[in-house]
Amino acid sequence: AGMKNAVNINSSAMEADAPQGETEQYCWRQADEEVEVTFKKEGLQKGDKSQVKVKFAKQRLRVEVKGEVLIDAELYSSTTPDESTWSLSDGVLQVTLFKAEGGTWDRLLKAA
Repeated sequence: AGMKNAVNINSSAMEADAPQGETEQYCWRQADEEVEVTFKKEGLQKGDKSQVKVKFAKQRLRVEVKGEVLIDAELYSSTTPDESTWSLSDGVLQVTLFKAEGGTWDRLLKAA
């Protein structure tokens, strides 16, 4: 996938002009082949991994932390669940969805 706009070095190949967004629960951004969803959760620690449940489906994402559902919704487009991942650091849960077909998503969720 090479760098399209080499000027924007900090964005780690995320496209600055591609649709992205932020809600109270999360913020998201995208690159050609992936969508990054970041959940900020007060009091969440790296050691809480066992209390995080992330369920990847082809066109659905469900994230539960300490019994609280942060998102359970149909995605804008298809993903490849096997290649999608998540990681946890203090206060932040980052979910990376691998796009099944690449290209730009107009929004994260199917419902506007």
